[in-house]
Amino acid sequence: MANRAIITKIIISICVVFSCFYYVYAQFLMEDYKKTEIKPKPGLPTYIARNIRAEVINEVEGAVKITFSVDPDAKNDFLVGRTTQLPSSAEVALQASTVKVVLAGAETVAIDSNLPPGQYYYVVLARDKILEKDISLYPDVNYTSAPIVIKKKIPEVPQKRLPEQITLLYARVVNKTQVLLTWKGVQQPNIIYNVYRAAEPLNSPERIKNAKLIGQVQADNESFIDRTITQSGKYYYAVTVRDIEGNEDIQLIPDQSYTANPVSVIIRRDVFVTNIRADIDEGTLKITWNKPDVDVRSFVVYRHTQPIVDAQTLALAVKVATVESNKLEYVDKKPVPGTHYFAVLAILEDGSIDTTLKPDSNYTTKPVVIGAPIRLKLIEASEHNGLVKISWSYTGSSGSRYFKLFRSSTAPSTSQDINNAFLVDVVNVTANEYTDSDIPAGTYYYTLVPETYDIDPEFKIIKGINSTAEPVKVTRQVAAKVTPVLPEKEEIKKPEALPEKEEPREEVKKEKPQQTFLPTPHVNRIIAATFYKGKYESCIDALTAFVQNANKPEEIAKANLFIGRSYIELKQYPMALKYIMKSDVAKYYPKEAKFWRDFALSRVQ
Repeated sequence: MANRAIITKIIISICVVFSCFYYVYAQFLMEDYKKTEIKPKPGLPTYIARNIRAEVINEVEGAVKITFSVDPDAKNDFLVGRTTQLPSSAEVALQASTVKVVLAGAETVAIDSNLPPGQYYYVVLARDKILEKDISLYPDVNYTSAPIVIKKKIPEVPQKRLPEQITLLYARVVNKTQVLLTWKGVQQPNIIYNVYRAAEPLNSPERIKNAKLIGQVQADNESFIDRTITQSGKYYYAVTVRDIEGNEDIQLIPDQSYTANPVSVIIRRDVFVTNIRADIDEGTLKITWNKPDVDVRSFVVYRHTQPIVDAQTLALAVKVATVESNKLEYVDKKPVPGTHYFAVLAILEDGSIDTTLKPDSNYTTKPVVIGAPIRLKLIEASEHNGLVKISWSYTGSSGSRYFKLFRSSTAPSTSQDINNAFLVDVVNVTANEYTDSDIPAGTYYYTLVPETYDIDPEFKIIKGINSTAEPVKVTRQVAAKVTPVLPEKEEIKKPEALPEKEEPREEVKKEKPQQTFLPTPHVNRIIAATFYKGKYESCIDALTAFVQNANKPEEIAKANLFIGRSYIELKQYPMALKYIMKSDVAKYYPKEAKFWRDFALSRVQ
């Protein structure tokens, strides 16, 4: 027991010694720490806030985040204030609105929200110093020197869906002082076309806004005539599309929705040459004229097979040459053979052309014959399997190449006999032959005569020359062969693997073509028998029926052209345009399509 007590005392003594040692060591460490502790730099008092920052919170409308720091030894509460003026003076700073009170030791952050648009400054001051009105201010230390700007939020406006733009805008002078505009419209309901005019290219939205709105056109029209020009000048045009909601695209495209080049309009009296003459001497053609009494830039010489009496024949005439203004004649040592009429027009200084036409003043009324006139030498006819082949030969090269071919049961001897005969077709004499079909059984003579035979006092019928000497006998009526074009879906419905039908093949061949496809008369024959005789309504009916059964694209195009021309003669111009503006007419007869389209458009308004 004594030993155990001794051991216990020894252990307690050792513990006391170690405890004293650790106490002394701890006191030593504390003294050393106090010596090495980082003290704040001397300078600003502890009650001054430091490092103020303010920034807009992008995600929140009208909100600003303010941060700052304080001295570690500061025991003050701090007030964050807001002002609309720079708080560089105590007077402004003390009037700042309180945003937040930051208690001593709290996080030095404040959020200022629901701010209206404007600019703001922030200041942070110790609360007790504010009460004492003892404050010190330091830029970008305890107040912001740059304003925080809250912008007005602009609501997002959904982008307008602008209508499509027109294309292929074209402008040209008509009737001397008017401008015809044509374009390709848009396939969109409930729109109108706005037509603008200016003295400068309408190549920007600003210019469109300042331009003169001269007209509005409904969606089903693609043309407009400007009849409001009162002064000479160069004019530019633009056509925009406006929808039912008032949307209008005014950022336009040159030569599509606005004209990049001007048209010149001259408000003045007629300017034309006088005393035109056309003579042929030893194979050389010479055209002379007198100059108008105003200055011109140049002259243009035109040639046609008919007198160039109006805009229609002028449009179909051939431009031969452009002659300088100091010359008053045109000489052609190798003129084109034929019977020709001429016109000379003046191009004015501004580039416009005066299309006034005066007989024997600026166009010739008497023809000039170059080369020997076309004359028939021989005509024959022969029958084969119900078809009659007419062949002929001719001499000469001048005059019209188009002759009328007639068929009669008796030999004609006078012009009246020909008038009573059946007009087979209008043929080109240079073809030298023609095959007549669909002829009723009988005996026939054929006569080939110029188109003007009935007004030619020297015209004569000569057997074997322009009328067959012997008749041809036709025993059965045979139509011309027609190659039917079957509808595509009928071809698809015919499977290749179908078994043979019970009916004989010959019977099927006989029935179907006879029911579906009819032989068509030659389009020229219909035109000659109706249009050229002034029977325009009959021409429309006959050519419409022809188109339904025809299968040759060029003949269909010609039929559409003359249906349109018939409507023009009847003054039904909108109906005429439906046919003249068909794509096949433009393809096969581009010059005629353009002329008659413009002619009809100028009369629609």
